Amino acid sequence: MNLYRLYILDSLGEHIEDCVEIDAANDADAITTASDLSCRNPAELWAMARKVRGFSDSRSFAAC
Repeated sequence: MNLYRLYILDSLGEHIEDCVEIDAANDADAITTASDLSCRNPAELWAMARKVRGFSDSRSFAAC
C-alpha cells in the first residue's frame, strides 16, 4: 500500500483547510477513493511530493 494525501483547499483553492490520508495500491485506486469523498471545496491528491490529480470545486467530497 502507498500513502496518499487528499488536501482539501479553501474555496479559492489557495490554502489547505484539511487533509485526508488514503492508503491505496496505486494512483487509480487512490483517485477512486478520493472521488468517493465529498466537499464543496477544490482538493488535490498527492503521493509524497508528486501531485496525482486536482479536483475542482464543481464536484463534491464527504470528508468535509
